[in-house]
Amino acid sequence: MKKTSAFLAALLMIFAISMPAASPVKKEPVKPLAPVMFKGKPFFPIGVYDLAPRKVKSHHRLGSIDPKLYEIGVNIAFFGNLGLPDNKRYPGYSHIKKAFERAKKDPRFSDIALIINWSEGIHCEYDPSLTGKPKRKYRPLNEAERKERSKFIGEAFSYFATQPNVIGYSMDEPENTFTNYFRTHRPNDDMNNRIGGALVEYTYWLKELIDKHHPGAMQIPIIAWWGTYKDVSPIYDVLIANQYPQPPGRVKSAEFAAGLYEVSFDAARAVSAARAANKTVIYMPPSFDKLNNWCTQTFKEMRYMVFAPVTRGAMGIMTWRLNRCSQEFRDNVLYPAIKELSQFKDYYLGSWHDELVTSDHDQATADYLKKFVARDELLADVKLGKKQVVKDFVPDVSYCLRRKADGSWMLLVVNNRREALDVTLTVDLKMPQTVKEALSNKSVNVDGKVIKDNFAPFDVKVYIWSEK
Repeated sequence: MKKTSAFLAALLMIFAISMPAASPVKKEPVKPLAPVMFKGKPFFPIGVYDLAPRKVKSHHRLGSIDPKLYEIGVNIAFFGNLGLPDNKRYPGYSHIKKAFERAKKDPRFSDIALIINWSEGIHCEYDPSLTGKPKRKYRPLNEAERKERSKFIGEAFSYFATQPNVIGYSMDEPENTFTNYFRTHRPNDDMNNRIGGALVEYTYWLKELIDKHHPGAMQIPIIAWWGTYKDVSPIYDVLIANQYPQPPGRVKSAEFAAGLYEVSFDAARAVSAARAANKTVIYMPPSFDKLNNWCTQTFKEMRYMVFAPVTRGAMGIMTWRLNRCSQEFRDNVLYPAIKELSQFKDYYLGSWHDELVTSDHDQATADYLKKFVARDELLADVKLGKKQVVKDFVPDVSYCLRRKADGSWMLLVVNNRREALDVTLTVDLKMPQTVKEALSNKSVNVDGKVIKDNFAPFDVKVYIWSEK
């Protein structure tokens, strides 16, 4: 019996060796997101929330442009807050009109796409009867209030329609604005899964006003919770997703203490929702060193957070926010990272070929890349829930392969882990013997179709080569 078993085992081994090796499972092509449009042409937004130089006085900040922004490739920004006429801080849009007059003195200003934000008073009303954390007590407008305000708001949109720089309008984190109202008036509804639909009810009337008074302009809200993106899609043309990773207790003990990979997870969630709705995404990572109770970013952390969302499919990067940056932080952290990102903007608009790349780190091998809270409200006075295992984990490394019209290729790769990794990348193309790693300006050898390289924690590498 033992001899028979050994004989059968030997036969099976011979049979297995003689069989051709199974071909690796071919990856399906990834559906690209549509590019954002500016003056009838596609562009890759690279921008900031504010534009002013550091030392400009507050009442002159809007309309003053830091000339360094042009040099590093900034092509989009938020430009003012629309308020009601009796708003003392944002008096209608007269302050924005004056800012246009100042900014237009520099002809380069015409090349910056602008998003007009509206203040909370446009789409909600303060309600002191509401309770709970965070301390935002606002309710949506009733039908009569909407009708009353629509005349002025429509007038403002009509004015902005005459300004060719203005591509659309935004509101800031409406989930957080209406959290207490939702809890009070929909106590039996699960907030994580239902607030997106409620936001459509509360604010869709403004999208209708945009379509009427500024045809072609886009609604570009900043949406705070990664569980909201799918249900809130009727009120955006371009989704701005934002996540500001912080170390435990918001105490900076060391570089990379914060969960920077949250940016990768959040961007992937936003891209997935936008793709299903045939919309697109701009990602907004943090950029500040003058914000109380929040830790600042190093250059390496900033570099990771501007490049990582691109590997997940984001079609633009806007950092938040310039007027909370010291000059030192601007010069040594933010501006260098944006300049690096902007070097490759033509590739980001190229054709997508992510399916041609595999790596030996396409899975998540660190526990922290698999567990995330149901939502992150980005508020200091809200305690986050427990982390839970997710299906859409963050892989150890993420990447994207883009091809420009001239035939050259860019493979952008980021390490999503706090630990250094040796990474093997296989590109299913005819490859040159070496590729250039553009951020270090070093040549990297290619063994057939294989690139092997070492990645430091949260490292970023950009490999460039030509078909010629």
